[in-house]
Amino acid sequence: MMTSEQRYFFDTTGYYSLYESLRTGEPAAPIPDTTATPPRSTIPFLASNKAEGTTHGIEVAANWGMKPWWRWRLAYNYLSMDVDVDPGNGSPGTEVIVKDNPEHQLVVRSSWDLASAMADVGVRNVAELPDRADAYTTLDARLAWRVQPDLELSLAALSLLDVPRREFEAERINILTTKVRRSVHVTARWGL
Repeated sequence: MMTSEQRYFFDTTGYYSLYESLRTGEPAAPIPDTTATPPRSTIPFLASNKAEGTTHGIEVAANWGMKPWWRWRLAYNYLSMDVDVDPGNGSPGTEVIVKDNPEHQLVVRSSWDLASAMADVGVRNVAELPDRADAYTTLDARLAWRVQPDLELSLAALSLLDVPRREFEAERINILTTKVRRSVHVTARWGL
């Protein structure tokens, strides 16, 4: 939280990370099932750690205390990933790892402190996951009341701009893909 003297705050972080022994899946010998109609084969994948990679990017955030009770925040994140499989590994590729993370994310948020209540509204834009999930922009809103010094009640509405959307889809493992829908949450938080 910015003090009343802090009207502007800027933060930036650059990063570079090196990863070794990342998870891969190596195909094993097919297992035929001649009792199935039509006959089929199952190709099991054995877990191993034969990939390595790097990530680099930048995170930039700016905060503006428009008034002591009204704040704005703008944040941007860029992520680049490069993943390689060790030679001789039978894994069908590690592009899946790269596809699981959006390259760009942008957030704009406004917050208000109103006597015993707090409100904030945020807009978030997330880049597409190639061949897996479309880019999307969404709006979230929250209103909270400080009922007592140690008790807060809040009402939040999430994904207000969206029609149901995928945020993730498994490519090689059998996971039921779900869609994120508009939702409303009521929360009570009690602290000592």
